[in-house]
Amino acid sequence: MLFIIYNVVIIIALFNVLNENKGLYPLVNPNHLATFISVPLPIIFYNFFIKKDSHKVDIYLKTIKILYLLILLFLLFSTNARMALFSTFILMFIFMLIERKILKSKFIIFYTLILLAIFFITLFSKGIVNSNILTLDQVTNSLSLEIRLEIIENSLKIFKDNIFFGVGPGQFSIVYPFYSNGYELTFIHHAHNDYIQFLVEYGLFGFLFVAFFYYKLIRLFIYGLKKLKGNNYHLFLATIFSILIFHIEIIVSFQSHIGLLFQILIFLVISLYIIIYNFDKHYKSNSNEIL
Repeated sequence: MLFIIYNVVIIIALFNVLNENKGLYPLVNPNHLATFISVPLPIIFYNFFIKKDSHKVDIYLKTIKILYLLILLFLLFSTNARMALFSTFILMFIFMLIERKILKSKFIIFYTLILLAIFFITLFSKGIVNSNILTLDQVTNSLSLEIRLEIIENSLKIFKDNIFFGVGPGQFSIVYPFYSNGYELTFIHHAHNDYIQFLVEYGLFGFLFVAFFYYKLIRLFIYGLKKLKGNNYHLFLATIFSILIFHIEIIVSFQSHIGLLFQILIFLVISLYIIIYNFDKHYKSNSNEIL
């Protein structure tokens, strides 16, 4: 069901990108769409190329899977979400390296073709589709970087003045104008960095609460990677990389403040517990079975 919903959004996004219709852009902000596309990619890759099934997959189905991934990457590229592209390609490369897939010649060829496709889309983007596709001048846009650094600097000043309890949930946009020097030239309603915005709104006490959560989450990572075997291990690892992609992208955006994207994060964390629970249940009922 979740995969069906995911693909409905993908179809709408593809239709709008190819028809240059910005009014119906899924999830309103292209950066949000980029996170929606990129976060599940490790799990999709696991189901397509890593999961061990008893039946043999024919060449036609493999081709469809590769084309599907190329469509996802094209849409991701068209969102102009630089951090999403960076996090996806770096972490997917590491994920495939750990899974020893990148060492196989077909996956080296596959990854090379993807990089070449992105290069040519960048080179001839205006001739293919007149949309918000990433170009080199957008990647190196110094003004965007300067504004973000200015916002972060001012946000840290707010945190310094409200260090213990913060300014309160959802109060960032109200407090920020009192610390702004007007350089941003627009209304700032988020810090472009969820970690810093969380510190501003919740202070050190909120940070300690979240730090305890991540401490438990890291312990769960270690426990699962040591204990799990077979498909359970690989799915667990893919879920971890999906969570990591999300956390890298919120360094320069406010994705965790978007209800749907935050729910995806919660679902991924819960999935880790479900995978371990199912493994334990299966292992106890099939103690003599080799997984």
